[in-house]
Amino acid sequence: MIDVHERMLIELVMAKPWKRLLAWVMDQAILSAIVALPAFFLLKEAYPYEKTVQVLLLISLIYFTALEGAFGQTIGKHALNIKVYGEGGARVGFARALLRRVGLVTVLGIFDAAAVLATPRRQRLFDIVASTVVIDNARASEAAAYLRGSDVRELLVKSGAALRVPTEEARLRATLERMRRMLAELGARRERGELSREEYTQLREKYGARILQLEAKLREKSVGE
Repeated sequence: MIDVHERMLIELVMAKPWKRLLAWVMDQAILSAIVALPAFFLLKEAYPYEKTVQVLLLISLIYFTALEGAFGQTIGKHALNIKVYGEGGARVGFARALLRRVGLVTVLGIFDAAAVLATPRRQRLFDIVASTVVIDNARASEAAAYLRGSDVRELLVKSGAALRVPTEEARLRATLERMRRMLAELGARRERGELSREEYTQLREKYGARILQLEAKLREKSVGE
């Protein structure tokens, strides 16, 4: 289960979907210029579209596997400053690089890519299968630490996102405000007939006691500071 702090860190360290898409488009443009166009003209057929696509898919598989396996980046990923990591923060390696690429050169390609928008760590389906993620390389140290299981809150603080992390005092004040609103609404609910006299009395005592507890905790924190 991913909590709010982990979501904040994921937003910070994982590659944005638009960056991943743009990097892929750049790589495909490079492959098309270097491979597909020459293949189209060199193949001795009137309409060599099918063979051209087959050649492009094969070269694409080799290109992505080789570069991601060796460096964690293709030319497009390098330009967008994003990088492929193993889920444990390790180097990807050729086997996982090949496995994660299979989804995009099959009929599953669209579903595989669309999963980036739905999975918690912005993974394609074959990222999950290969145990890989794509990180923002500008946050590589935080991303690697997160993938190795370091404390999420500490990483948020080190990354400069501490102000976005709710403090204990802020949570207490938010709870206190919510309880005061609920107590104030009891009279109106009693008048509308939603609560019996007994229910009204019990809830008023319950909310009142909780408010006193919260106020006492906030005073303790104030004295401690």
